[in-house]
Amino acid sequence: KRPAVVRLLIADFLIGTGPAITGALFFFFFERVKGFEKGQASLLLLLYFVGGLVGAPIWNWLAQKISKHRALAVSCVAYAAMTVGILAIPQGNMAAGATLMFLIGIPYAAGAFLLRAIMADVSDQERLEGGEDRTALLYAILAGTVKIGSATAIFVTFPALQMMGFNPAPNGASEGLGALAFTYTAIPAAMALVGGWLIMRFPLTSEKHAEIRTALAERDVRVAGE
Repeated sequence: KRPAVVRLLIADFLIGTGPAITGALFFFFFERVKGFEKGQASLLLLLYFVGGLVGAPIWNWLAQKISKHRALAVSCVAYAAMTVGILAIPQGNMAAGATLMFLIGIPYAAGAFLLRAIMADVSDQERLEGGEDRTALLYAILAGTVKIGSATAIFVTFPALQMMGFNPAPNGASEGLGALAFTYTAIPAAMALVGGWLIMRFPLTSEKHAEIRTALAERDVRVAGE
C-alpha cells in the first residue's frame, strides 16, 4: 500500500529485467550480429562482470556524495547510453568490444545493492510509522521482482523475436537480426531510463531518511527508559 514501495518495486523490475534480457540474448547478439566467435563472446561476458566488481565501490562512494537514489539514477543513464553504444562496435573488433563491455559492467553493479539499500530506508519508515519491523518481508518482495524479471526475459523475449522472424539456429537466416539488435539494446536501455526516472523522483530522500532515523533513535531511547 505504500507508494514508495510500489515505486521501488517497479523500478527494480525495470532496472533488473534489462540486464536479464541482454544476458539471455548475449551470445546470439555477439555471434550473429557482431561476428564474434564463441570464445571471444565468453571473454566479453567475463569482462562485463569484472566491470561490475570494479563499479560497486564507485557507486557506493557516489551514493554517499549525492544520495542513493540519485546515484542509482546516474547509473541507469550511463547503462542506457553504453548499451545502445554496443551497436557501434565494429564487426569482430575485440578491443572495442572488450572496452565497452567492461564499461557497461560498471553501472550494472549499482542496482544490485543500491535498490536494496533504498528498501532498507523504506523499512525504517515503515518501522516508524507502522510500529513493526518488516525488513524481511520487504526484502522478500524485492527478491520476487528479480525472479519475475528474469522469467519475463526468457518467456517474453524469445517468442517475440520468433514472431519477428529471428531463427536462433547457428546457421539460421539473417532475417530477424535487426529485431535481435533492437531487443538487445533499445529495450533494456529504455527500461533503465524509465527505472532511473522513477528512482530520481523517489519521495524518501536522504534528508527525510535522516529525520526518520533520528525519530527512531529517540523512540528507542524512550521505550528503553520505560
